[in-house]
Amino acid sequence: MADNIQHEDFGEKIGGAKKDLWKDRGLYVNDLDAMNEREAEKFVKKDNIWKKPDYQAMLDDGIPLGVVYFIKKARDGLNASPQYYRRDDTPEKRLARQKEYIQTVRELQGAVSEVRTVEDAMQVYDRFFVENGYLEQVQGWGSGIHYQATEKGLENPAITNKLSNTLMVRSAGYFERNFTQKAQKEQFGVSKDQKVPKGYAIHFNDGKNTYSKNNDWKPDTYYVTKGYSILQTNFETREAALKWVQELAKGRSKSGKTRFVPPQLIAVRRTGPDYRNGAEITGQHYLDTFGFRGGEFGNWMNQNDRQASLNMGFEALKDLAAALQVSDKDIAYQGTLAIAFGARGSGNAAAHYEPLRKVINLTKMHGAGSLAHEWWHGLDDYLGTKMGAKGMLSEQPRLYAPFQKVIEAMKLLLQDEKVKVVLINIFGGITRCDDVAIGLLQAFEQINSNIPVIVRLTGTNEHIGRELLRNYSRFQIATTMKEAALMALKA
Repeated sequence: MADNIQHEDFGEKIGGAKKDLWKDRGLYVNDLDAMNEREAEKFVKKDNIWKKPDYQAMLDDGIPLGVVYFIKKARDGLNASPQYYRRDDTPEKRLARQKEYIQTVRELQGAVSEVRTVEDAMQVYDRFFVENGYLEQVQGWGSGIHYQATEKGLENPAITNKLSNTLMVRSAGYFERNFTQKAQKEQFGVSKDQKVPKGYAIHFNDGKNTYSKNNDWKPDTYYVTKGYSILQTNFETREAALKWVQELAKGRSKSGKTRFVPPQLIAVRRTGPDYRNGAEITGQHYLDTFGFRGGEFGNWMNQNDRQASLNMGFEALKDLAAALQVSDKDIAYQGTLAIAFGARGSGNAAAHYEPLRKVINLTKMHGAGSLAHEWWHGLDDYLGTKMGAKGMLSEQPRLYAPFQKVIEAMKLLLQDEKVKVVLINIFGGITRCDDVAIGLLQAFEQINSNIPVIVRLTGTNEHIGRELLRNYSRFQIATTMKEAALMALKA
């Protein structure tokens, strides 16, 4: 390897990698400024805003079991992602809901972060709902105080009835029953290797009440039950009973299958044509040869790792172009594709394609052999985009028979010189409006006419369907029949 060459990210900044800031400290409202619409839809989630706390560490720090469980249930009570309503039918309105969701999650996080006692827990309801302006106290009958929702609290995208019920801690006794005892029953905070599998129970036989005529059942031993059935008796220790029931629950038989682990680059030996002629490849070669939009390296890849990835990736892409009989420039889908090495790992995947950023990532350890596979995912997405879809072409509906009927009906209708405007009213129930929109796009590609087409879409994924159609000037989009009718009159 040429140790004197220093490889850094090249071309246009891709963005959205795990090494980007918010991935580590959680999402804030101002982070949305750097996201596009599709990224916001994907990333504005509870788990990306308020990282799952280390509950075991909290218990180890001496925080009472019931208190830690209370914090967990409060967090669980939030919607996992923003709740949208039918009227949230524009990107601007959905962005506003996303910002409101992030702010609400952050405010709840702040309200429960300092809870350490039952008394603290009893104050959270007012700290969160009242002090943050979601509820206000009003005078009820007599001397009673009641709460009513404010404008901020109505139809909040994060708050649920489950959250409200969790935070309404009425007394110390209520807290003991609903949090401490429930935590014990659910084995909350118990390590995985010490948990009794769900549905099973371990009991101690004191010799007084065995509920069995089995003379071999020894006192001062443990036994295992499931429901009302006694499964096994005479365990000398609880640990022995636990080990037995854990094995029973998961099953003793093993499949013997092992996860396929691709070879690392260091173990790969090339036998194909020598495209490099002994030269060390740089990021600039990727920009100049294939037309990649940009490239990126993970922080934990040293210079030798980066050089090996660049060299072997370059040769693999040249092989791919030769096999497909396309030009080198076609590999990057006319300059729209980016590539990353060890920078954007996702779960246990050896490699993956990100449609939001149009980037292929190959992991450092197991990415070898996956480049062509992910390239085809990228091509799938590129073709879908070219056809006006938001997403992979393989995931889009075909031109179903009903849309063929639309084509024939429109052709017949447009033969009449008296027709000045076409109004299409779609009320999607089971049918998704984004599927309908794609079908209309495909159908009208076969129809040559300058007559205005007004489309009213209502139903599942209506905002996506409308956005698809708005990209084409021949369609005028309405949200209500009144609006559609007025458009038709003006056309």
